[in-house]
Amino acid sequence: MKSKLPFLALTALTALAATPLLAAAANGNGNPCVLDERWYFSRYKDGTEEFYDMQGDPTQWTNPIRYTDPVHRTQIQRLAGLLPTTYATDVTPNTGGREAKQAGPDPKIKATRSLEKLK
Repeated sequence: MKSKLPFLALTALTALAATPLLAAAANGNGNPCVLDERWYFSRYKDGTEEFYDMQGDPTQWTNPIRYTDPVHRTQIQRLAGLLPTTYATDVTPNTGGREAKQAGPDPKIKATRSLEKLK
């Protein structure tokens, strides 16, 4: 039986190529944004949303998020559907300073292989 992996990979690449998504980022945990060739959409933790036409308003002065224009509504829904729904947990910052970093490995992390096997 032949593997379907090449077909699935090609299907995923075709779907990705059909999406004009240029960038996705997060300004801190829970504040994602997506930007394509023309539109920019961002949603913040407090529910505030921003939407800009980067061709017509590249300096982002006018936020047409509340416009009822069907073109804007369609783009907002499309970009909102690309936002992540879950996020990784925040990393605890190092509060011990340089000494804590140089003290060696974290004793709470269990090694999966012995140090001798890694050498």
